[in-house]
Amino acid sequence: MALLPRLPSPGFALLALAGAGAALTALPSSWTLAAAFLLIGVIGLPHGASDTALAAPRWRAAFGKAGLALFLAAYLGAALAAYLFWVSFPLAGLAAFLVLSAYHFGHDDLPPPLRGKSALGSPEGWLRGTMVLGGPAIFYRPEVQAIFEALLPGAEGEGAALLASLLQIAGLLALPLSLAAAVRDRGQRSSFLRSVICLVPFPPLVGFSLYFAFVHSLHQTAERGTRMGAGSLRDYLGRCWPFVAGGVLVMAVVGSALVAAPERATATLFIGLAVLTFPHILFGGTPRSAPVRKDPYPPRTLTRLSCETP
Repeated sequence: MALLPRLPSPGFALLALAGAGAALTALPSSWTLAAAFLLIGVIGLPHGASDTALAAPRWRAAFGKAGLALFLAAYLGAALAAYLFWVSFPLAGLAAFLVLSAYHFGHDDLPPPLRGKSALGSPEGWLRGTMVLGGPAIFYRPEVQAIFEALLPGAEGEGAALLASLLQIAGLLALPLSLAAAVRDRGQRSSFLRSVICLVPFPPLVGFSLYFAFVHSLHQTAERGTRMGAGSLRDYLGRCWPFVAGGVLVMAVVGSALVAAPERATATLFIGLAVLTFPHILFGGTPRSAPVRKDPYPPRTLTRLSCETP
């Protein structure tokens, strides 16, 4: 049984994404932000919740019984370091977040053989990630700059225009090159088309939330569930319940902050995402090149060493 239900056809998926994007774009800005928060939090939560299940076995193999505790300490420490770096150096933090996001989205959304064997990734991965980050700036550069200005306080905000311009140039270069790669490689076409439908026609907040939820997160949830040997979404979430509970708690805290300070809502949403992205990339356990069926940790190992505390 498939972990996630399949849509009737790729064409239906594209139409559904286009319809969702149009509907979200028509909403008032405050509702759009709330919808983006729910999409990123609810649909994005499951794929990140499996970080422990996929990475902890390596830590236990290296450090024995202390492996799980050390992994959790490293994960939370990385999140804290990301937050402290961002608040201390906002412009550098935003630039680093964009580079890490390009690496993460580009490589994790490609078929495993195209991810590259090096920890630095592959040209295909960087190209796709650059398209994902730069695509929204092609037609919505002022909106992208406005988001960056909300993330950069005081004098740091002067760097928002430069970052937005660089992203627009990167998007203009990466989009046709990604199209050529998708035409050449049939395995990239579906995710490329879904990414473009989400990211290019719609305003940045709408496009990114659709992409994050329905392209990146669903793909990674399905792949990670296969690696874990989960037979259903309920089975998958049951093996990762501590991180699911932690994610719900984080959502509650961020949601409360959004309600308490709506003028800082965009900054709160993206800073929270950046803080969670760094440890997710660093310790998330997504293989760079090995196909799922050849993962060095077979399903029964991951079942025994799941993120449930023994």
